[in-house]
Amino acid sequence: MLEDVCNQFLRKENTVVRHYFRVILWTVAAFATASAVVWAAEKPSDNTVGQIQKLQERVTQLEARIVALEKKQPVIALPTKPILDGLNILPPSTSVVPAPNALPKGWQEQEFNGMPYYIVPLGGNAK
Repeated sequence: MLEDVCNQFLRKENTVVRHYFRVILWTVAAFATASAVVWAAEKPSDNTVGQIQKLQERVTQLEARIVALEKKQPVIALPTKPILDGLNILPPSTSVVPAPNALPKGWQEQEFNGMPYYIVPLGGNAK
């Protein structure tokens, strides 16, 4: 009976059925191959298990080393606010005028928005 069904599907006049049969056959073959590859990859080899154990031992050693180094190094606490015990950050606003003979001829003292500024001629032609 199965043989009759297979012969009916594989006749030349049933090209659509033959096409679907091939697609199903290739799909099953691909699924079987992929399953075999995944199943083989799930088993760790002895070499991989040994490497994992070595790496875990190394991590344990490094963690112990970090703890030992942290015990040796003192903890330095940094202040969160600057300490300004009576210190002046800005200099006092005093006006310093140099000696009259040190100033070039033609210099002028001006004021803009309460701040003094000076006009000093750079060339030899002073007004």
